[in-house]
This record gives sequence, C-alpha cells and structure tokens, in this order.
Amino acid sequence: MAIGNRIYELRKSEKLSQEKLAEKIGVTRQTISNWELNESSPDLKQAKELSNVFNISLDELVENNIRDILLDKTNKSNINMNKLNKIMLSMLISIIVLITILLLILISLNTISNGKKKSDDYTNYRGVMAVCEVNDEAVFISTPAADFEKIKQVYESQGGKCYDREVVKPKNED
Repeated sequence: MAIGNRIYELRKSEKLSQEKLAEKIGVTRQTISNWELNESSPDLKQAKELSNVFNISLDELVENNIRDILLDKTNKSNINMNKLNKIMLSMLISIIVLITILLLILISLNTISNGKKKSDDYTNYRGVMAVCEVNDEAVFISTPAADFEKIKQVYESQGGKCYDREVVKPKNED
C-alpha cells in the first residue's frame, strides 16, 4: 500500500479532517491532500510528525514488515549460532579424545616402566650394578648376575640390604 493510502486510513481512523491533521503537523491542507492522492510524499521530518500524531512507528507508517525482517535476521543468527555450537562441540570432543589418548599413553609408559622393574630373578641377565649397605656403610658393587643373589644373601644375613640399580641386558638380546 502506498504511503498516501496509509495516511488516509490512519487519518480516518483517528477521525481527523485534513485541516486538523495539517495543523498538528505544520503543513497545509493541500499538502495532506497531495500525500493522500500519492502525488507527493512527506519528508522524513513530516513522516516522524505523522507517526507521533498517529502514535505509531515510522515502520508502521510506511508499512515496513519489520517483524519479518527481524525474524529473518534472528533466524540467520540462530543458524550461525548452531554452526558455532557444532564447531565448539567438535572441538570439545577432540580435546577430550586427545586428553584421553595422552592419559592412556602416560598410563602405558608407567606400566611399561613398572614392568621393567627389576625382579629378584637375575639368572637371565649378564650383570647387576647395585648398592649394598650394612651397619650404615654403603658399597657400590658391579657383579655378574649369577653372583648377585649370593652377595645379596650375605648382606641380608648381616642385617643389611642390597638395592639393584641397573640390570644389564638379558642374555638373549645380544
């Protein structure tokens, strides 16, 4: 609908004559007539005065469908937010997976290092380096693996202890 038709409808609904409306806006009756006949249009200042007289917004005066415009912008914004949420969710999942993998690696490394803990069975090894102590005296020894058990027993029989520090490669890893 043209703005002239809209002004005519609003003026009639408010039961105003062209003359009364013209007085309120500060224009002539002929100007109101020209607007209503769509021969001319109010300028921005006059349109603002008309919206004040009719107690409507400028968008309502010119019948802009602002609701559809706002809904369209809101829908576009929602679509963008949904895309952003999907990206953030995939990043969060990736981070969780990465942390899980790192934890599994750390647990594996810890298990492997614990698995390499030296056992008391030294028969499969070439040599042992150890620290043995008795009566607050410590001795560093390096001995063939076969002899370590005997040395360990001697120190333990005297109330001491032996701590192996390094076990040299198993015989089958030459």
